[in-house]
Amino acid sequence: MPRPASLAAALAVTGLVTAGLAVPAGAAVAETAEPLRGFTTTTLRFSVEVGPPEDRRACEVVGDLRVPDGVSPSAPAPGAVLTTNGFGGDKDGTGPNGNGSYAARFAEQGYVTLSYSGLGFGGSGCDITVDDPAYDGQAGSQLVSFLGGAPGIATRDGAPYDIAGLVRTDATGADGAAHAHDPRVGMVGGSYGGQAQFAIAGIDPRVDALAPTYTWNDLAHSLSPNHAGGTGTSVTSEVPGVWKSAWQGLFFGLGVAAPVTNPDNEAGTCGGYTPWICQAVAEQATLGYPSPDTVAHTRAVSVGSYVSRIKVPVLLSQGQRDSLFTLNEAVATYDQLRRQGTPVRMVWQSWGHTASDPAPGELDTGTLEPGSADLRDTYQGRIVTDWMAHWLKDVPTDLGPGVRYFRDWAYTPPADPSDRAAALAAVQQAYGRSGKHPVGATTQLALSGGDALVPAGSAVAPGSASFVSTGATPATSTGEVVVDGAATPSVDAPGTFAAWTGAPLATPLDVAGIPEVQVRFDAPLLAATQTSSPLGKLMLFGKLYDVAPDGSRTLVKDLVAAARVPDVTKPTRITLPGVVHRFAAGHRVQLVLAASDATYKGTGLPGTVTVVDSPLAPNVLTLPLAGR
Repeated sequence: MPRPASLAAALAVTGLVTAGLAVPAGAAVAETAEPLRGFTTTTLRFSVEVGPPEDRRACEVVGDLRVPDGVSPSAPAPGAVLTTNGFGGDKDGTGPNGNGSYAARFAEQGYVTLSYSGLGFGGSGCDITVDDPAYDGQAGSQLVSFLGGAPGIATRDGAPYDIAGLVRTDATGADGAAHAHDPRVGMVGGSYGGQAQFAIAGIDPRVDALAPTYTWNDLAHSLSPNHAGGTGTSVTSEVPGVWKSAWQGLFFGLGVAAPVTNPDNEAGTCGGYTPWICQAVAEQATLGYPSPDTVAHTRAVSVGSYVSRIKVPVLLSQGQRDSLFTLNEAVATYDQLRRQGTPVRMVWQSWGHTASDPAPGELDTGTLEPGSADLRDTYQGRIVTDWMAHWLKDVPTDLGPGVRYFRDWAYTPPADPSDRAAALAAVQQAYGRSGKHPVGATTQLALSGGDALVPAGSAVAPGSASFVSTGATPATSTGEVVVDGAATPSVDAPGTFAAWTGAPLATPLDVAGIPEVQVRFDAPLLAATQTSSPLGKLMLFGKLYDVAPDGSRTLVKDLVAAARVPDVTKPTRITLPGVVHRFAAGHRVQLVLAASDATYKGTGLPGTVTVVDSPLAPNVLTLPLAGR
């Protein structure tokens, strides 16, 4: 396990380097002086055993080993990089966050890399187990052993294959103990391939550094979120959330297709998934919310439930345009890691699952071909390059501030996107920096008169706003975007929502973080039914709009907060999706509480809901501000 290699690095690890004290970007990046290397790619098959004692399984995993030119037992690589696919992908993933192209780029930087297809995908056998540490974690751990020189795991064309001596080894792991076949190894990858990193590091102290991109903290929240009634920055709720039917339908379709695209899968009644997943989808398609068993299963495969076992440095990147895994989930993981003293940095990138193209100069991993890209030419590429160089190569690179966030209002696209230097400079200008989260102060707007937002501390007019909770009827609102490029106009049907709108802004209002609203409801019918089951509770959807001077509305980042209110008779805290957004001068802030959203399955009982605005106990919208 590596240690900080300089005083500046040690300060960065402990969080004492803030945006104002950090070394200027690139000042200590020794990596930029190293020429890129060629590499040799070898496809291997790995025999692994996974599962708890009562369900041991033998699985075959396929992966591509890339060895840089010049690496040998007499000249071992300074470290290895392990990476796996996003959901539905395989070992050859390319694109902004492709595991295969990432592996090629890090091989060019001198690392031995292994890109593999996760269980159930791309030629690898066994069921899809959703990054369960007992299955996916154990499979990855045995690949770590291979990278550390362990024999008897890999074959090439049926013949045994090992790489003993090709990767530098560590004397101790993250737990301070010595372990056999312990390579200096980091992990990169996104989404499903991001959570896999936690699954492996949570059971294997030999892993040295992680760099997950747009992944989950609590999968129960991701797939059936409840933004009501939580505490702090946690996304975990005791009350089951609202089924995100559009996203789960997409994922389930990919899983069912796996046995067709991968004949080595375990074909059964669940079509490539481990059985509990099919049961979970079936029950939520009927009920609209997860059962306690489903919640238990989804949380068991989520880093939020075992974060205490993550002891290695984490570079956590999350997408601002992402309705699957929002910034809220990254913040939850970041805060958990930070509280327990695990070194962590967080990046809020411009792109995500629902807008998958980075800005030019933000990140480009190229293709599988040698020399197709250089990570060091892009902003996020430099960050992850420096992260691995620091923790694997012992290079005293600047790890940067605690939080970096893309500000689209500060971004001016380069005249020529192919001009790499200009593209990088434009992105560098667009990113804000903060020593930690939250990144700035807050401002509050009180709900007034049933339709207005006024600055907190000013006079709140008595009033109320009512809407009809539509229950299980078809959605009366559209807003949240699921598929990249498939945005539809945001619509709220009259009578099924309430809206509060602020005055035109005299100066720009820059928001960066997780907004929240404290609100009181009056819903007698739902108050009488809410203890019967989750179906009896109030279900609603919170949205933040930017209203232009011409009256046109934009749903900020196309994101919606689904909520199932724990107790409609008590004041309720609703967290909205995290955003980074400028409300320009002359524009207005608008809060909407709606009865439905087309992305989610409507459930529950119909009833009238009233929000009472009172100067004696104001309802308040809190907006986090970008740092100055």
